[in-house]
This record gives sequence, structure tokens and C-alpha cells, in this order.
Amino acid sequence: MVFAPLVEMNDGRSIPVIGFGVWQVPDDVVVDATVKALEVGYRHIDTAYLYHNERGVGEALRRSEENLRLITDTVPALIGYFDHQEIYRYVNKGYADWFGFAKEGVLGRPIRDVVGDEVYTDISHHVKQALKGQRVSYEYAMHRAGGRIAYARSELVP
Repeated sequence: MVFAPLVEMNDGRSIPVIGFGVWQVPDDVVVDATVKALEVGYRHIDTAYLYHNERGVGEALRRSEENLRLITDTVPALIGYFDHQEIYRYVNKGYADWFGFAKEGVLGRPIRDVVGDEVYTDISHHVKQALKGQRVSYEYAMHRAGGRIAYARSELVP
């Protein structure tokens, strides 16, 4: 994994100082080169419309994302990502299955809508702590079909 210092942009976001440049790399070559760069840890791809290889860079990003989704969907863990408005932006298959949804049924929805009012009431203060930058571990109980209760342990990593 490449660890590079970050530089803050005008909009407040940070990007790595070191990037993978694709200037003058033909579109048919840039796909494999960019996939390899992402595999070794590059997270800043320096590209521009005038390079005429944006199709290849886009294809490399799609392949990388597909690989990541394949991995996270097969990991025996529940993985979810939500933003500061408590809206889900990513979940793996296990996470969606746990709450009784298809992955597409979770994305774009608030945490409360997915986990239900009872669970949300129990976990909301943990969510708020994580959104303030604290790593949080907690346990909760959830009523399942047939009246059984499922217990889970979660870890929120800011």
C-alpha cells in the first residue's frame, strides 16, 4: 500500500500528493496500467480530458470497484458505510442480508429506515460518536422473524 502525504484542496477535501499520471498513455494500454497502479495502492489518478484516455481510466476504475465488491461480498462480515447525514453509501451483501434487504434497497436510505426504530434508538448515540471521529464498539439485540432475538456486535470506524 502506498502511503503518501496529503494536500488539502480548496473545497476542504484532501488528496495524495503523489499520483499516478496517465498523460500520453494510449487508451488501450491505460486500463491495465491503471488497474496495476490501484492494486499497489495509488489513490490519485492524474488524468484530464485532453489526454484522450478517459475511457480506459474509467474502465480501470470500474474493474477495481468490481474486484473490491467481490471481495467485500464474500467476506464473512457485515460492512457498511454511511455519511454524515446517516445515509448509507455502501453496504456489502452480508450487511444487506442481515437487515433483510437487497444491497440496492439499502443504498441512499437513512440508517433508521434500514435498521428500524427499535435498533436505531439503541445505537444512535454510538453512530453520533463515530461521526465525531471516535472509534466505537457496541452490542445490540434485534427482533427477527418468528419472535427470535439476534444479538450482534458492531464496530464503527470513522
